[in-house]
Amino acid sequence: MPMKPIVMLYGEQQTGDQLQDVLASHYEIIRPETPPLLDERVDVCVVDFAGREQLASWLRDKKAAETPIAFPVLLVTVHDNLPAPGRVPSYHVDGLLIQPIEAAELLVQTQTLLHLRELTRQLKARQDRLISVSKAIESTSDAISIADTAGKAIYINQAFIDLYGYHVNELNVRGIPESLFVNPAVATDILTAIQQNQTWKGEVMLKTKRGGHVPTLLRADSIEDGGNQRIGLISVHTDITERKQSEAFLREQRIFEKALRNSSAALTGTLELNEVLDRILSNIGHVVAHDMAQIMLIEGDKAQIVRAHGFDDVHAQEWLQSRRYTISKNTELRSMINNGYSVIKPEVDPAWNDPYPFELRSVRSYVGAPIRLKGGTRGFLHLFSQQPEFFTDVHADRLQAFAEHAAVAIQNAQLHGKAQQLATLQERQRLAHELHDAVSQTLYSASVIAEALPQLWERDPEKAKRRLSQLRQLTRGALAEMRTLLLELRPSALAEAEFDELLNQLITALQGRTQIEAVLKTEGNHSLPEDVQTALFYITQETLNNVVKHAQATRVTVSLHHEPDTLSLSVIDDGCGFDPGAIEATSMGLRIMHERALSIGANLSIISQQGQGTQILVSWRNTS
Repeated sequence: MPMKPIVMLYGEQQTGDQLQDVLASHYEIIRPETPPLLDERVDVCVVDFAGREQLASWLRDKKAAETPIAFPVLLVTVHDNLPAPGRVPSYHVDGLLIQPIEAAELLVQTQTLLHLRELTRQLKARQDRLISVSKAIESTSDAISIADTAGKAIYINQAFIDLYGYHVNELNVRGIPESLFVNPAVATDILTAIQQNQTWKGEVMLKTKRGGHVPTLLRADSIEDGGNQRIGLISVHTDITERKQSEAFLREQRIFEKALRNSSAALTGTLELNEVLDRILSNIGHVVAHDMAQIMLIEGDKAQIVRAHGFDDVHAQEWLQSRRYTISKNTELRSMINNGYSVIKPEVDPAWNDPYPFELRSVRSYVGAPIRLKGGTRGFLHLFSQQPEFFTDVHADRLQAFAEHAAVAIQNAQLHGKAQQLATLQERQRLAHELHDAVSQTLYSASVIAEALPQLWERDPEKAKRRLSQLRQLTRGALAEMRTLLLELRPSALAEAEFDELLNQLITALQGRTQIEAVLKTEGNHSLPEDVQTALFYITQETLNNVVKHAQATRVTVSLHHEPDTLSLSVIDDGCGFDPGAIEATSMGLRIMHERALSIGANLSIISQQGQGTQILVSWRNTS
């Protein structure tokens, strides 16, 4: 039998008694008189205003000790004790209830927070598994490139960039043969062999971006889709004379990725704009080394420096922050807005510094990156070094990656209006968390498979083909997952989309994150009233989530049959089944599904037995 979740109540006696009356039948309740030990097993903490003040230090330490698993805190208080607009509590509160307490709302909040904790626990377990798998391939030092059937580069890994200096767009300006090969005719021979379904392997002399030559052992193989149609070629490049050079780069890359992950977590840990800006400057040094840094935000056609770091002269900082820069008149800013890419000045012209305070005149090299979000530029990150030619293309790429995280953090902070209630904040963080983790974990799995493919292809081509099919499934699932979450953010989009396409997105997302075989069968015209389509979408989504979490199924079939005035929707799985009479009364998910069906005048029935799978059937008739 699974253990009941443990809910800790702390605060005034009367409030605690009310909470215990509602929660005791569902959860194990503890009510310590003093803060417990940090290793005490507690799944969620429910406190009133007084309890919150007494437990402030313990809650902060407990959250830190549980990280990255969420330790949720639910605050029950009266309206008069709410913090003033704009004030941030000294520690994070994940849920809020205003007294008098509604039993149903308390149960929903508690169940939601426990679900959040379980989700983060599962994500941590998944991440641990991914890390253990990635360790097996981290030692690779080979450069990898992928091209289409015409020989145009579409992907290169960082080892390739480190070895030859080219990025994808640079290879394609003149073409791979002219850009990379000392003897371009060899590239033609390789492409011909691939077109004849042959593997090409041999030693070639390749050129670097700076004009150097690298003797390379090159192996090229074709890439085929699930229908055995050739869609491109993958090449593995091994530096014969400097094998250890790539290994050193991979170590550096892992450090960078860790620093970027840590920085991202720090930036998204607050929604106060001033604190976000301070954290950007305090964390950027972990990603790209520099002597001085500036953050610039855009207002209209002007840009203003809002934060600066590394300046000893206070007057220099004040001078910088008092200035407004017309973007159209500034070469670097205009270039970053128009192109969307970083700008590097390896050697700064002394005249470039003339308008600036004395301290800035020591600058000898510069790199800047646009802070972009949804195709628009919100601001810029500027880094300076007193060393000439300090910044490289690698620094620019890393700064741009950091700027993308900074853009999300700045936008979140700017959207966090002082008048927003804590419940709105909680919902935004939940959606942002699910969007980031659901997609990034799937894409990370896809990247692990892609990195392993070259070596796997050499050992077992058939297994590599299966991995390619899995890679396609993962990427399709990630796209569907993101589209589904974005639809939740814009409920009106649910009504505008075709219903069978919405169901297909749910099926694709399910296949991308699980091993369950999912089938969609549709018949008839699926044009539905907005409220009906929205309700059916959420019923199907909840049903598929229950299949993933509880059914232990290997196959699920979603069937939709629509005639002019009637519709039937069924979800059938071959899982472990359950007793609907024993579970339905206490299942908030099933209750909500019934309520959604009732809201559109539909009938929802559940057919299930232990060991016999489950069938959810929704029947709707148009009575208008």
